[in-house]
Amino acid sequence: RLHAKDSPLQQLCTSLLERQRWIQFRFRDERAERNDALHGLAALGPDARGAIPDIAKLLDQKSEGSFAAYVLHLIGPSAVPALLAGLTNSIPDTQRSAAGLLGLARTEGAVPDLLRMLKDSDFLTKSTAARVLSRFPEQADLIVPALMDCLDDSDSTFRSNAARALVEFGDNAWPAIPKLLKMVESTDYHVSTTAA
Repeated sequence: RLHAKDSPLQQLCTSLLERQRWIQFRFRDERAERNDALHGLAALGPDARGAIPDIAKLLDQKSEGSFAAYVLHLIGPSAVPALLAGLTNSIPDTQRSAAGLLGLARTEGAVPDLLRMLKDSDFLTKSTAARVLSRFPEQADLIVPALMDCLDDSDSTFRSNAARALVEFGDNAWPAIPKLLKMVESTDYHVSTTAA
């Protein structure tokens, strides 16, 4: 029931029955059934490999995309290609979930899409990308310059998030010192204290 779908009539009846208060009906809608299926697959972990294509389709569902990404993560390395596809998903929550989980697994193939996400218009998406990129110190030569560019972003909170990510690169972040010093001089308390 991973791809359960209620008919329009069933949706209407469920909606009407939920509004009345005299008799309690217990109906399970499509989301509840998909959620139960995802929980079952999560419990199976790597043994759920055969369901990867079906789970990957749920990445496009606003209500299940993030949980589907988590289930793919639990399946393990065989689900990495599906999780990588989640980085280009049109649903920001799914993108952010996939990014965080790929960073947790230190999946180096995610770095190009994470670098692209730094330029996203959504604050949370680009902040997630900055945080996750700090998990890849071995690719500092690519990541540090991109994070340095983020220090010029118009959003002061995002600039602070980029500065925090840069700190994780230790000595590899030395080229960012002049920009960080400028941030310390900022009149924005949040930015100056983060850079310091």
